[in-house]
Amino acid sequence: KVRGPMPPEAAPRSFAAPPAALGTPLKRLETLGAKVTYRGRVMPADCQANGLLDDRGYVARFTDAGPHAWAEAGLHHDFLAENTLGRVAVEMKLTIGQELTAGALIHVLTAFTAVGRSTFSMRHHIVDTRAERIVAIGELTVLIMDLKARRSVPLPVSARERLAERVITES
Repeated sequence: KVRGPMPPEAAPRSFAAPPAALGTPLKRLETLGAKVTYRGRVMPADCQANGLLDDRGYVARFTDAGPHAWAEAGLHHDFLAENTLGRVAVEMKLTIGQELTAGALIHVLTAFTAVGRSTFSMRHHIVDTRAERIVAIGELTVLIMDLKARRSVPLPVSARERLAERVITES
């Protein structure tokens, strides 16, 4: 929950500051090209004392979905390792519309929303599988980093082209 005005230096630069809209129909996302990048169950260890999934539990699902999304972009683990590159999330925004509890079956639908020379953005939609509705969205802007130089590097042209083909403007 928002507790007060956001300081300007904390405002996101890659996407709008207000909470993401959670009402996009799942079939629409799938038709536009969003892919399932994670399936799982909310475990009691991921929940707070009140039985609700905590923020880090939502972020953990994005982390688990991430490698599958990167692979969709053609940036597989082997390619990154062979080129001494790493994955970095430089910005993230979490919107929770409905709390999840232990035992909930969930999956993540991921859609790419933008691609630039060195970064790309994606939106992870956490779906309550039983209810068939989006309960949370994570918006991320990511890049690849040269692990020796500790600097970002341009995305390979093949990855930019692949991502550009998969960008969804409404999700």
